[in-house]
Amino acid sequence: MADQVENASAVRTTSDWMAVIRHRESTEPDAYLVDPYAERLGGSEALVAYLAKLGGPNEVVITRGRFGDAVIAEALGSGVDQVAILASGSDTRPWRLPMPGATVYEADLPGQVETKIATLARAGVSPAGQVAVDVDLRTPWAERLTAAGLDPHRPAVFLVEGLFYYFPADEADLLLDRLGSIAAEGSRLALDIPDSAYADEPANAEFLAYMQDRGSPFVGASADPVRWLAGHGWDASAYLAADLGSSGLVPAPPARLVRPDRPIWHVAARRR
Repeated sequence: MADQVENASAVRTTSDWMAVIRHRESTEPDAYLVDPYAERLGGSEALVAYLAKLGGPNEVVITRGRFGDAVIAEALGSGVDQVAILASGSDTRPWRLPMPGATVYEADLPGQVETKIATLARAGVSPAGQVAVDVDLRTPWAERLTAAGLDPHRPAVFLVEGLFYYFPADEADLLLDRLGSIAAEGSRLALDIPDSAYADEPANAEFLAYMQDRGSPFVGASADPVRWLAGHGWDASAYLAADLGSSGLVPAPPARLVRPDRPIWHVAARRR
């Protein structure tokens, strides 16, 4: 993570929040995303409720999750057979998505992926055959993925969810450069990043102050992610939650998941 996130405990706690949010969504009658494994990985329900009260963007966990699923499905349908999930945390895609014939690489801080696999195994859920890659994304991490087996000469689909919030512009550019060094032509990419207006919305001030005090401030944003990705060799499309239905990838989310005062981009891109 970026320098502001200084220990694995903070990262793991954030990952646990995501699982709680996905489990809660799975119980909704109009669930936009269903994750049957999230309940086994979740953290504090009370803390997640508190974050929602502060104005945390819980809904983006669901909308980006459905969007990322669709990007993977499109890539696999076109013949891509490598999936790399960066900062995978409590992500359960290796279990809940059909990915026959694909190799899935889950990259995160040392112990994160192994702990998740062990937790699910104790609940009777067998490992999904993914390749766990211990990496610190502040370091030259791309070589660790290729050493684990990812072929940089063949297309892959990369997911970078919930990460660019914590990267200032220079670190975000460096991460994209490193990713680009192993992304062959035709590779796909899905990511989310706050719009530059996010921090200026009064409704977000209390939550942003909490994240600052916690030691994991939101420092990343983009006013034009399509242009930003183009500068790194990707042809991209970007959507706010209200526009996801026009993406051709996913249906429009229910109104309860659309918050104009929490503008966050959902980005899908293809490597040139």
